[in-house]
Amino acid sequence: MNKRILLSLLLFLLTLTSQSAPEDNIIAPFDIPYVDGITIDGKPDDWGGRGFRVDWMNVQNNNDRLKPEDFDPRFRIGWDQRGIFMLFSITDDIICEDRDSNLWEGDTIDVFITDNPVAERYTRIIVSPGLDAGMKNELRIKRQKNIGAEVEVARIKTEKGYICEMFMPWRNIGKAPAEGDVIFLQIYVNDMESGEKKVRYLFFPLEYDDAYYFRGNMHSLRLARAASQPIVSSNEARWNGKENMLAITGVPELAGKEFTVRSPRRELARGKMKSNVKQGGSFGQVIIPAPLQDEYLGDFEIEFSDGLKHRGVASAFKPINLCADLKSSESMDGNLKLSMDLADSEKNAGYYLVSPLTVRCIFIDENGKELPGANGKAGEDITLKVPGNGSYALLATLCDLDNDVLAGRVLSLANGKVVQPVNTDKASVIAVSGIGPFNWMMVYFKSFHLDDIFCLRDRISSILVHNYNCITLSRARGYNMAVENSINKINLLTSENTNPSDTSSLQVPAADFAVTGHYKFTGRQNPVYIDRDYTCEIMLNEISGPGKKFQKLDVASDPANYWKIAAPIIAAINPPPRIPLGPGTGRLDGTWAILPITIKGMALKSKELPLSVGIEIALQESGRISRLVSHDEMDRILLEMKIKSLDGATESLAGDIAKIAGADRVIMGTLSDYSNQRHQLNLFLVDGRNSVILESASAICLKSSLNDSASLLALKLTERKYESPALPPQSDEARKKEAEIYLKIEKASLSKEPGLKDDYRGKYLCLLYSHALSNLESAYYLAGSDQEQACRIVGGILSENLLEAIPAAEKLSLIQMVDNILRPIPPGEKTKRALSYRAAARIYTGIEYDEAAGILDEQKAKYPGLDEEYSCRLKIHLLYNAGKYDEAAAGIDALVKTYGRNTLCLNYFADVYRKTGDEKRELEILESIRNGKSAENLSRYVKLTAKFKGPEKAIALYENTGQWLNTDPGTFMELAKCYMATGNRSKAGAMLVSANKALEKYQGYYTKELKDEVTRLLAEVGDVKFEGQTAKQVRDFPDKYKLYIQPVGKNNMRIVNNAAVKAGEFFGTKIEVLPEIPLPEDDPYAFNKERGQYDSEVLIARVAIAAPVPRDAIWIFYVMPESIYYRKFAWNRGLWSNSYGDLTSTNPRIRDSDNLITGYIASKVSSSFLDQCSSCINLPEDAKQRKVKVCKNLPCLVAAPYDGVLSICDDCQKRYGQVDFDKAFNVFQNMRWPSTCNCDKCRITEDKKKYIDKYNQQVKDFLAKANKENEQKK
Repeated sequence: MNKRILLSLLLFLLTLTSQSAPEDNIIAPFDIPYVDGITIDGKPDDWGGRGFRVDWMNVQNNNDRLKPEDFDPRFRIGWDQRGIFMLFSITDDIICEDRDSNLWEGDTIDVFITDNPVAERYTRIIVSPGLDAGMKNELRIKRQKNIGAEVEVARIKTEKGYICEMFMPWRNIGKAPAEGDVIFLQIYVNDMESGEKKVRYLFFPLEYDDAYYFRGNMHSLRLARAASQPIVSSNEARWNGKENMLAITGVPELAGKEFTVRSPRRELARGKMKSNVKQGGSFGQVIIPAPLQDEYLGDFEIEFSDGLKHRGVASAFKPINLCADLKSSESMDGNLKLSMDLADSEKNAGYYLVSPLTVRCIFIDENGKELPGANGKAGEDITLKVPGNGSYALLATLCDLDNDVLAGRVLSLANGKVVQPVNTDKASVIAVSGIGPFNWMMVYFKSFHLDDIFCLRDRISSILVHNYNCITLSRARGYNMAVENSINKINLLTSENTNPSDTSSLQVPAADFAVTGHYKFTGRQNPVYIDRDYTCEIMLNEISGPGKKFQKLDVASDPANYWKIAAPIIAAINPPPRIPLGPGTGRLDGTWAILPITIKGMALKSKELPLSVGIEIALQESGRISRLVSHDEMDRILLEMKIKSLDGATESLAGDIAKIAGADRVIMGTLSDYSNQRHQLNLFLVDGRNSVILESASAICLKSSLNDSASLLALKLTERKYESPALPPQSDEARKKEAEIYLKIEKASLSKEPGLKDDYRGKYLCLLYSHALSNLESAYYLAGSDQEQACRIVGGILSENLLEAIPAAEKLSLIQMVDNILRPIPPGEKTKRALSYRAAARIYTGIEYDEAAGILDEQKAKYPGLDEEYSCRLKIHLLYNAGKYDEAAAGIDALVKTYGRNTLCLNYFADVYRKTGDEKRELEILESIRNGKSAENLSRYVKLTAKFKGPEKAIALYENTGQWLNTDPGTFMELAKCYMATGNRSKAGAMLVSANKALEKYQGYYTKELKDEVTRLLAEVGDVKFEGQTAKQVRDFPDKYKLYIQPVGKNNMRIVNNAAVKAGEFFGTKIEVLPEIPLPEDDPYAFNKERGQYDSEVLIARVAIAAPVPRDAIWIFYVMPESIYYRKFAWNRGLWSNSYGDLTSTNPRIRDSDNLITGYIASKVSSSFLDQCSSCINLPEDAKQRKVKVCKNLPCLVAAPYDGVLSICDDCQKRYGQVDFDKAFNVFQNMRWPSTCNCDKCRITEDKKKYIDKYNQQVKDFLAKANKENEQKK
């Protein structure tokens, strides 16, 4: 991830010259003094006036500050040879502590400290004062992360609150003290107001939610002899449209004191602090003049009359995505020279407290890989060395000293030359869909705000329309189509046809390109597991035009770096830059309307911010708009349309509402979290006729300046006149092609792993639902009169796991939407589920069962025999959900009688008989669904088999099957009971150990009862050790044969090489790692663009042809970092094996360290070769026809290749000792290669041959280039 440390309020800035622009803004260390003679007794007398004082702490999330008499936390900090001392003086009128173990939910002091903010180690101490009357004077201390942390705490109650004194020895952070050393710390003080409202104050100025996650979120403290100036106030600058206002808030003691504001070059202002009557404390405000040339006003100093000095501040309003002028020229030596600055129309020094802007340039290749560029000053020449032949995008951004990107431009380069945009009056039309999260683990990372992903579309659109001659549109309205009256009205207004259910006559504007995408994990930037690398995988589909090309763009970036994500899109489309226009004069013709601003983000979502009202007032006062639709009228229209929230609304919906309101233009926008309690505001001007974005304006701002910021941005949208673009209608062929794109993405969204059953699972499923729903709407919008396609589109979203997790209001909306789409469609041969899907929507959401039953009865009465089996299954599902288990069981019996046992493939059928107590019928069902099972059913399968057929049968069931039972601790426990019943305590112990490992790995997922039962059985079995051996200990590996690893794609080669060493040690031979080869480019058979995954079967066939195995290879193992899937299964990583090698993906999971991934690869390499050898064992003649039994001896490597245990059991030792290596070599070298295989996946058609030949050449060119580079290095 891009670790930009973004500071909204800069206090105590590291001294910066006007020429400097550091990569990271690091607050200069605070000096904490040496203090001796401190006794931890809760009494402040021995401190005297010593210690670094923090008398002013900020309120997190910009919440309202409490009056000092209600809550006022202050602390001091010092050090000696023994450790760190802290003295907290807390004013608190009501002490209210949490009664449970979650101390931080009540009044607490929360301290984070470390010596190394980059490493994943810190000590967290949470202290509850224990002075709540209901807590029996109990001091409670909670240690997190460093569980063995030592801390000494004393506290005393005072008249106004309490004093808490704390000492932490140096050994807590593994550091010996030395003057001048730096440690890192953050402190929260929490106050619960009578159990109703929690307020959190934190060490100012680093206002981050989770201080321990990133190095920039903790303050640096330097061990010194004298203390830094105390912190007694905080500052904020706000642009009011005319001038910069500097506001200072601080401790009550500052009231009445005069202050002077100085820059290094001059005095800026004078003022006087006053009492803050509303919130207590003190307040002062002055006007700051615009900066001089090369003057950085963030470097100013505030000096109070008592001698205290404070430094630094940043603007509360900062416009971004501005137009920039970029001039470039190519020199004779092949270098590129460019200069960049804000366009003249954008220059207004009053907007910025930061004067010098830095130009940052990076190259991005056609695969999204970032290559080094250069930095320089705005307006000055910068020389760049172009990477070489090939296609590149040059991203040049103008950044301020906060590293915020104010403006950007992208140049396309081909073979070292700048590609000039085609000058044309026609603007490129780009359909941009939402970006989805395609990995359920993302919800576990608080640093990664999933709301940012859904705001990303708006941020990319803002860049495109403001800086380039292009138009963006959305095929989805951004909310579901459940409101029948409003949809009918919109359809009547947008179509000449009066039939509102007929979408064929809707005027669908033609799009040149469709941009879709999703986020996923791809790797690791450093050993801290939280610092994940995210990749935004953008798919660019050309809808019209001669090429109709497809490009997959992988951009390693978090959602905050949206310019970097937009750059490859701009480079691929290469639109001409928009020529910025100066401020306009006079009134604009036409009627304008303003929609409520959509608020997304953790800090803002629960707050009602009437930004649209402020925008309306600003536009009225400007005199620029001829007519405005009042907000009262807009509220009435939205109420009539039954639209309660515009969350996720797009320009498509905005245009529809504009038609109803009679508006020619409509302003809409989104407000989302940005960083460090700042927010990004994007406003869009939408054409009411064509529902496309005409212009945008964006800014980064503080919460306190949101209303002013919204008004200023709205005024920017009035600076020029606009014409409604003439958009031709989309052709039927293009509509069908684009609809298919969204339909496949809809299905791919629902094929993702649902994640663990914890608190985060529901959130992730709701996000997937939102993403799938927007694609459903887009596909339906484009489907026209194709009723078969409409049924397919609705069927795509009917996923039971997903729909049961969405909120109740969403469930009702979904049902209405499905009814609206399917009610006009009569059931027929190609639309046979037009009725039953309406029932399924109700059954899967778990509501309106009576209506669902009525629909199924109607289907049976009016259309007898039409898809009757599916209707019967739905009826059983309905009865099951409604708790009518006896009726459901009768339905299953009737279904089996009519259609046979092959229909019994649904897990809840077994649960029906479980509820009725018919365990024998339950076992029959479980026996018939062995290939479609849940973990609970697996354990029941083993348990019931043992009960009715004996423990030996249950053991045989396990030992004679594949690894499908090797996943669930409940299953392991039931098998352990079976082994105990047969007297095999050794295997019982192995099963229980495996169960315990699974329980530890997925804490909170399984019940306490299961964990207690496993613990009890482990104690009963006693200590059982696994005596395994390595393959090397069993026999020598023949020198004439080799094992190989073939890396495919951009792997972490350090991990791959380490895995080769570990696996080589296991076999007693060197495993050779072959040169890395690339993944196939733009191969629709190998890469599924909708799923964002590679097809494992196709990919291994491609690789095996393009990179033939060495002639001395006895086995080869392919490793890739990208996510793969096998047929319908949605692996993030998995193993695909066949006769010509094994392929595995190392796509990281949530807490995969480098060592864990290394062990995973080593285990898979070793176990896959042992599996391959199983067919090459010298068996006696009478046993040659007997199938070799699969190993089930946990934790043997062959039985559990994911555990990282590189040793094999006695049975596998015997089998490995019997392996005929010559036979194994001959089998591998003389196998049926994919070029001769005739299965559907491998059969080479003319179309496939084109991609095979292309990949063969791609690998050949890649290896030739790599060899040349290696020769040059030598």
